[in-house]
Amino acid sequence: GMGAKLAGKYVSVPDSKTGGMSQVKLNTLIQQAFSDSGAQGLESSTAAPGETNVKGVPGYVLTKGPGELELVVSTDGKANLLMVKGSTKEPGTIYFSEHDSVPKFNAPPASEVVTPN
Repeated sequence: GMGAKLAGKYVSVPDSKTGGMSQVKLNTLIQQAFSDSGAQGLESSTAAPGETNVKGVPGYVLTKGPGELELVVSTDGKANLLMVKGSTKEPGTIYFSEHDSVPKFNAPPASEVVTPN
């Protein structure tokens, strides 16, 4: 099947077929990672954020309360997302780092590239 043809290969996809993959929104990411909608309302909250440290980077904790979804953003004025921690109902943690950097990517050899029909 198709899966066997693609296994271990890179798939070449024209820009016109990516469907806006470059425009991933944070809310969509959180909703896909954690099925509860704990992030809704955080952007309009007026509660003072708590403070924490994520892997050596100072951050503000944004949450609706104990046991709820937590977002941690950097305190440096850029508000880079450092961590998303799920609620007690939807546990899990996602860490973010290397903001504003682009990893080096070397094009694979042609023998490892598949172009779908």
